[in-house]
Amino acid sequence: MNPNKRIIDHIRLTAPRDRSADFLGYQVFVTSFSL
Repeated sequence: MNPNKRIIDHIRLTAPRDRSADFLGYQVFVTSFSL
């Protein structure tokens, strides 16, 4: 199972109705991953 997908799924589960929060969480993940 892709660990990246797990994190994205977790973000979606914590804010299923807020797409902006989903996107924000994804941006934070990508930023921290690139560091």
